[in-house]
Amino acid sequence: MNTITKISKSEQSDPLAPLDLLTIEAEAVVRDSDTIAMAISNQHCLLSRRETDPISEINQRIANLNALELNNGRLDALAARITDGLRPASRGEIGEHVALLLGSFPCSNAPDPAVYTRMMVEEVITAAPSLIPLDAACRSLRRTHRWPPAIAKVLATISVETKSWGHRLDCARHMLRRRTQAVAALMEQRDHMASEEAKRLECLKLQLVALKAELDEVKTKGRQPGSRWPWAIKADIERVQRALGGR
Repeated sequence: MNTITKISKSEQSDPLAPLDLLTIEAEAVVRDSDTIAMAISNQHCLLSRRETDPISEINQRIANLNALELNNGRLDALAARITDGLRPASRGEIGEHVALLLGSFPCSNAPDPAVYTRMMVEEVITAAPSLIPLDAACRSLRRTHRWPPAIAKVLATISVETKSWGHRLDCARHMLRRRTQAVAALMEQRDHMASEEAKRLECLKLQLVALKAELDEVKTKGRQPGSRWPWAIKADIERVQRALGGR
């Protein structure tokens, strides 16, 4: 998908489309980042989970990570567009965004609209927002409020959008590296678990051989003082065979 092309075409008929499309693309990257984080979360719990095969689960997690359609060029382009939009907004841009925000409401309950507008502009200038968070905050307030918002609400929304866009930029910049690290960590854990499982099975097999030899000796020579009863040895043999999965 050529998002840049779509944005440039949309700008001709819909001035709101560029940021909306950029948000959609950035949120898709955040979801992929969350998938990577989930794939390596709770690794320490896998060893203690006996209702599922932990090695098979790790293989599935690795497959899910490799299935993510991550393109280095696309991620670099997305990061560049976000970075460009995170430049500080100028006084003129802040004034324009505030004017468009307040002008989008049909009426205002402010006792003195001129003071309300002037102080909002000054407070937003003092907050020194970046352009994209400012634009996104004003858009969110227009779409979710029926009345002009309080200055504190505008500043809080800008702060939320600033954090959100910082996180989106971080995901776009580091997605491929994090996936590579996640796959490597899962493979290392899988190999360790496979090695430990092989050791466990080998120990059980040796234990089974010893138990069978003990049972044969009791059958051949009869039960000697200090030796165990045959039924006790058979019970241990069955326990070890169950642990071996019927081997």
